[in-house]
Amino acid sequence: MISLGGNKKLRTLYLEWSPLGSAQDYWAPLSYCIDWRTAFLASPRLDVMYCDINRPHEVIAAATAMESFDLIVISHIALGDDVADIAQWTELLSKRRGALVSFIGNEYDLMAEKIAFLRDTKADIVCSQLALDAARYFYDELTDSRVISLPHALNPDAYNAPTASVRTNDIGFIGSVYPAWVGDLERTMLILATAEIAPLLNLRTDIRMQNLPRDAWAQFLRNTRAIIGAESGSYYLHRRGGLLMDAKQWCTQHPTAQFDDVESRFFGDRSGAPSGKTISSRHFEPIGTRTCQLLLEGSYAGVLHANEHYVPVRKDLMDLPEALRRATDETERLTMVNRTHDYVMDAHTYAHRVNTLVDLL
Repeated sequence: MISLGGNKKLRTLYLEWSPLGSAQDYWAPLSYCIDWRTAFLASPRLDVMYCDINRPHEVIAAATAMESFDLIVISHIALGDDVADIAQWTELLSKRRGALVSFIGNEYDLMAEKIAFLRDTKADIVCSQLALDAARYFYDELTDSRVISLPHALNPDAYNAPTASVRTNDIGFIGSVYPAWVGDLERTMLILATAEIAPLLNLRTDIRMQNLPRDAWAQFLRNTRAIIGAESGSYYLHRRGGLLMDAKQWCTQHPTAQFDDVESRFFGDRSGAPSGKTISSRHFEPIGTRTCQLLLEGSYAGVLHANEHYVPVRKDLMDLPEALRRATDETERLTMVNRTHDYVMDAHTYAHRVNTLVDLL
């Protein structure tokens, strides 16, 4: 796609978005945003100009230099919670000289608008967090684009093990509860069951429904022997996000509706589309701190494997007490976290992801 002689670096424009007037660390609770940015800026194969599309002086500098870029990268947060701001770049991007690569945040929300933007800009490569079969289903109308699966990874500089082995928590969780319109109660049930069962097993717990800035989250992991979790995303890619948008709109109109009401109305049948469940950055960060993971059984994009990289628990939770015992048994825990750390460091850091992308170019 791009032909360069010698060892010339790719002149790259990296586009992000933050709310008007926000602080520089606005995205700190979503650490993967910072980790992707850091990996692109640090790549020895790229010469990167950074641009926040809501900062006029940065926009002017980027637009003025548009024809000089070999590569333009749209980050997850530039095409994530909002599409209106990046859509204003459509005409400018259509006149580019270099290749356009786009990531997509929240691949279950505003998908019609996101796909329209990718189609109108004729993005050269679309980087999905989904497994490849799901990504191809989701973006099959983007005939001018190559769709690849490029999930999150590990930033080993931000997430590393403590120098001492003392961990004050046996079992922990930090995160938010999925809204009902995502169609998934499994992780919530795991959290509630763990909060009830773990103290009966004399395990020290720290379970909080909140998000933390990156440094605080990393320290939480270093203080915790094992955390609980599940695949991210939604099972329901049906109608390329249309079903989820219908459910979201209905939930907005019925704010007191219970999950059973939403499920019976929208989520009775999983057939007809591949699952949108996948691996996320939250599955790599504990690996860096050598924190064991107790996860609901799943495919995890084929990257993490049960009993090798994490302790699995059945979705009916019948084996949860045994899984909690395994995840906190120090001998088994240390063997698993050390093996998993070596595996990820060999092929699944953000530097590896950026190299994969540049190789395609």
